[in-house]
Amino acid sequence: NDYFAMVHLGWHYDTGTGIQQNPREAASWYRMAAEKGSHSMAQNNLGCLYRDGRGVIQDYKTAATLFRLSSEQGNRHAKTNLGWLYERGYGLEINYPEALKLYSEAAKERKNFETGKTIGGYPMAQNNLGCLYRDGKGTKPDPLTAVKWFRKAAEAGNPHGHYNLGIMYERGLGIKADLRKAIEHYDFATKAGNVYAMNAIASIFKEGKSVPQNHTLALKYFAMAAERGY
Repeated sequence: NDYFAMVHLGWHYDTGTGIQQNPREAASWYRMAAEKGSHSMAQNNLGCLYRDGRGVIQDYKTAATLFRLSSEQGNRHAKTNLGWLYERGYGLEINYPEALKLYSEAAKERKNFETGKTIGGYPMAQNNLGCLYRDGKGTKPDPLTAVKWFRKAAEAGNPHGHYNLGIMYERGLGIKADLRKAIEHYDFATKAGNVYAMNAIASIFKEGKSVPQNHTLALKYFAMAAERGY
């Protein structure tokens, strides 16, 4: 329909796919679809622009309102984004139980009743849910459950999931310590540009944690992280 086309055009301006990137133009198209068509992805994407201050003046409260409207229509991206605002206290009072609830809804698998196929949960929600269980926010600390969610996110290719699963393997939290597996997960996250994973690998080689100390490799990974603003 027309509203889907508006969102699609907005996305092209938002990401600079096949057209010069223009967040302000993206916001205009998303707003039309959000206001006239109550399109959930338009509401979510416009919320992201307000959250990040791209193409519009940064406004966490407006972002929260848009994410809420979208999440009420079942949009898993919006549930995750709204959960993040609750977790961090941007535009909303910090509310870990509410963040946990929203992440849980977005993270779980669903069944497509038309095809009968199972649709995987949203990987970013799975990662964020793992963080809450690991850190005991909104729930008791539960490293076993944290590992479960980080693994699901990592299996779906989420770099944050790989990084966090690497931490669990390195520290032996909720799983048997295994530095080789930790480095494998950090390496995946590093290739996706995750600066925390770069720093983690650098620290392992610098300190010679169960691997031969290698200052050259350590310096290489520290430099990679620094170049990306770590």
